[in-house]
Amino acid sequence: MINSKDKELLKVMDDSLKRYLKAASLISQEAFNVLSEHNGLLWSEISTQKDILEELIKKYNIENTVGHTEAQTFGKSGTEQKQEEEKEAKEHKVEVKEDGPVSLYNKVVEFMKKQKCDELQWVRTYSFKCNYEDYEDFQIKYFEHKDALHSGKNYIMFGNISRNYSIRKSGEDIVGDTSECFEIILNLSNVFEGV
Repeated sequence: MINSKDKELLKVMDDSLKRYLKAASLISQEAFNVLSEHNGLLWSEISTQKDILEELIKKYNIENTVGHTEAQTFGKSGTEQKQEEEKEAKEHKVEVKEDGPVSLYNKVVEFMKKQKCDELQWVRTYSFKCNYEDYEDFQIKYFEHKDALHSGKNYIMFGNISRNYSIRKSGEDIVGDTSECFEIILNLSNVFEGV
């Protein structure tokens, strides 16, 4: 049985890998090339490791037992963060329900696949920049794995290098930073209207 200290450490590992992948998704093509020369960007291995950690976290119900969360790192208690998320989810529930999370996700993917694309070794990265609220250099990125076996790891990221959120499709569900991402999608609905 995994003890409480191990559970907390698994959660920290999972959070760290998520941050690594988000940072890796924002590096320039030049930095990517330099890292690739030294086998320094192990995207596939790290995303697989993240999936393993997520399975363990789910299996051992770690989210509910670990007190240390990223939200607390930024000064909010877990309860405050949860109340905030529930409030946001309620505010947008009606709008999201009309289209459904999956169709909204698909709509953004369809839009993104018409944008500028960078071909990397294992993934295609589609990028779109626009102005959004108080973000500097706000952009949307869609990461599509070339190997169809890894299509479940495709995801959309919104934000900039210092503040970003991501979602991906898992079966018939959308997982990740859903409240933040759907709020952005709904606020930018005029951008995606033509799709």
